[in-house]
Amino acid sequence: MKRIITLLSIIAILFANIEPAFAEEEKVTVESTVAYPEAPEINGYAAILIDMDTGAILYAKNAHEKLYPASITKIMTGLLAVENCALEDSFTFTQEIINALPWDAAKYGYVPGETVNIRDLLYVLMLRSANEVAIGLGMKIAGTEEAFGKLMTERAKEIGAVNTNFVNATGLHDDNHYTTAYDMALISIEAMKNSTFMDVWGTPSYTVNPTNVQPDIVRIWNRHDMLVNRGMQYYAYAKGGKTGYTDEAGKTLVTYASRDGRNLMCVVMKSGAETVFSDTRLLFEYGFGDFENISIKGNESRFGQSNDSYFVSRDHLYGSELNLMELDDGYVTVPKGTFLQNIGYELTYVEQTEDGIIANIEYKIGDNSLGKTSLRLNVNKEESSEASPYREEEEQDIQKQKEFPINIYVVGGILASILVLFLVIKILRKTSGKRKVKRARKKLFKNNRLH
Repeated sequence: MKRIITLLSIIAILFANIEPAFAEEEKVTVESTVAYPEAPEINGYAAILIDMDTGAILYAKNAHEKLYPASITKIMTGLLAVENCALEDSFTFTQEIINALPWDAAKYGYVPGETVNIRDLLYVLMLRSANEVAIGLGMKIAGTEEAFGKLMTERAKEIGAVNTNFVNATGLHDDNHYTTAYDMALISIEAMKNSTFMDVWGTPSYTVNPTNVQPDIVRIWNRHDMLVNRGMQYYAYAKGGKTGYTDEAGKTLVTYASRDGRNLMCVVMKSGAETVFSDTRLLFEYGFGDFENISIKGNESRFGQSNDSYFVSRDHLYGSELNLMELDDGYVTVPKGTFLQNIGYELTYVEQTEDGIIANIEYKIGDNSLGKTSLRLNVNKEESSEASPYREEEEQDIQKQKEFPINIYVVGGILASILVLFLVIKILRKTSGKRKVKRARKKLFKNNRLH
């Protein structure tokens, strides 16, 4: 009975305290006590560096400004190709496709009537940036390049790239064909979720099979010099990427790198022929060298994670001990050697709790977001079934309750009312008992007094 009273007290206090917090203070901000690592100077006009494991934006420069992407456009072309085509399928080039290309556009050399399988086309697209391949894939998927451009833009919006508009499959210049460094990072991270795409864009070289026109095998090399170990720009941690260039866009570059279990995405736009690689290298060395990822649960103690109080812990109810409030698991990116307790955060209360979430937490140093997690109530979490013979019956009751829509504040109010009623009854009983004792003592004194 004592534990039930304690649990009801905890729940009543939690609900009583949470609702006013929503009304009076929806957000709590705590400033960081550590400085953000100083970033390198780069030549490119726009760039972004994202930790893919935490979502932390480690570096940003004009990252949301709309710019011309050039051939990094083909990342979206390749993604739609692997999502909509079978690798064993084939495509035959037409005179219309060849005629659509400017004389100075990058080409592989396919001719009208040449039939090629999709697998080879994907490698030629990503490694050699062949524009006739991009147009051909777009026409195979959507019928026309214009329709394919609309499909590309729709897919970009689904990913969250809301400042992107594609009108062609190639990235050849068009005033209405634009994106941002941030959007290209999102598109690239999404593309990497596809294993086929990952295999293609991370390949240093590839052997193209013979066709009905070309009887010989042809070995091609990736134009992204950071991926090719025989090149001057080789970077051992680079695992994938795409180059781009037009006069209007300048040099653009997307690169994925992995080191010591950490994964970073870098996009540089409107840079120079050589500096686009040095810009990327500088940003990777900054991201890998000045930051590290640490476990949130293993390092955070500021959100009621102590087991010393009934207000945060259920002590061996149903044979287990669990926190009443707990943080979701995950990682946060922090400056190397920094304690999580020194990192600032922004805690936002959730008005309509879902899955027990009562607040979302974003770790920050200044305006720099380093990672996110959620704080949950743990009152309904599954526990050990060994200690209570009523466990099965309780689970059935919980299942029945789930079948009806329940307002958590109503439930909290009811529980609080029950608690108050219980305490009132207990006080009345105690008072009544004291009165009985007094009457008994008075009677005893009366019967035994001296005459």
